[in-house]
Amino acid sequence: MDSVKRAWQLRESASVERLHTCRHRPGYSNGFHVNAMLLLLDQLYPGTPPYNLVRAILLHDVHELWLGDMPAPAKRLDPELGTAYAAAAALVEDELDLGVPVTKNESRWLHALDALEFFMFTLDELNAGNDHIRHCADRIAEALGKMDLPDEVKKFVVQLDEKGWQRTDERL
Repeated sequence: MDSVKRAWQLRESASVERLHTCRHRPGYSNGFHVNAMLLLLDQLYPGTPPYNLVRAILLHDVHELWLGDMPAPAKRLDPELGTAYAAAAALVEDELDLGVPVTKNESRWLHALDALEFFMFTLDELNAGNDHIRHCADRIAEALGKMDLPDEVKKFVVQLDEKGWQRTDERL
């Protein structure tokens, strides 16, 4: 594939808006989501994260540029729809050579950080007064509780639960 075309496609994929079926404040793009996941990875991963894990995080939602962000309720309502979406995502990933081989542990980290970042987003929204997102926050909190999380992520989730949402002070 033409490397310039690929670079533009990957760059544009960062602008796909997430969570389009639930009202929220503007600005929850894949670019924001991936950046927040990478910052959590940097903070929580013991030692230096493997390069393939970093790449998998960077590329895990690129297919949404063509397919959109499939709402989880739609996948739960019709599992065949979720299977068809996954197959379409695999076609896009194959076409763009986005497949990244990851180990079982790296896959755990990818899914844990994906869920954790979304959970933190829902906490931001709830704190801003958006009660429309409460059902999403409840579902992702429940999902985090059932996931096989790396120990570092488990500890962070406990700390997050204890301390709750915190605004970043403008003073250092």
